[in-house]
Amino acid sequence: VRAAVLAFVVFCLVASSVYVLNDLADLDHDRHHPTKRRRPLPSGATSLLVGWVTWPVLALAGFGLSVALLPWMFTAVLAAYVALTLAYTFRLKSARIVDVVALAGLYTIRVLVGAAALDVYVSMWLLTFSLFFFLSLALLKRVSELTRARRTQRVTRGRGYVDADLELLSSYGVSSSIAAAVIFSRLTWRSILPVTVFIALA
Repeated sequence: VRAAVLAFVVFCLVASSVYVLNDLADLDHDRHHPTKRRRPLPSGATSLLVGWVTWPVLALAGFGLSVALLPWMFTAVLAAYVALTLAYTFRLKSARIVDVVALAGLYTIRVLVGAAALDVYVSMWLLTFSLFFFLSLALLKRVSELTRARRTQRVTRGRGYVDADLELLSSYGVSSSIAAAVIFSRLTWRSILPVTVFIALA
């Protein structure tokens, strides 16, 4: 329990630091976004100086606690999470399809971080399910953005997608969710078929 609570606190600190950094790097895009422009940094409610001071303080606090109180494997996986987040923030977010795969990887790493903190085994079934499930959520995020852009006749900025990608991303999202459901169930085909049909219709 102690390790789980510490891991939760440490991951929140480090994840918060890279989220603040991502907002700083993405200010131009967020200022033109219909909803993200209301966030503290893009809206000007919080000064940029606060953001530039906050993210390294949170990161140092998180890694300091990790090194002092948690297993080295947890710190290593946490560092991998930060490295992938930085790659996403400064490079991968503008690459079509690669960006959603990176997001799915970032969400899946959370499973590995928890397992490293508690020293428990993570099966390939769980990791594969998580990857497909989180990929479907990442695709849903992009589909909602493109749907909003098509409805309001706005031009998408900084993500590498165009209006014509909407249907393709939708099909990828449905396929990923079906794959996640099939992997999660691990049942006979007689049991899997109604699940896949239900998800496809939904």
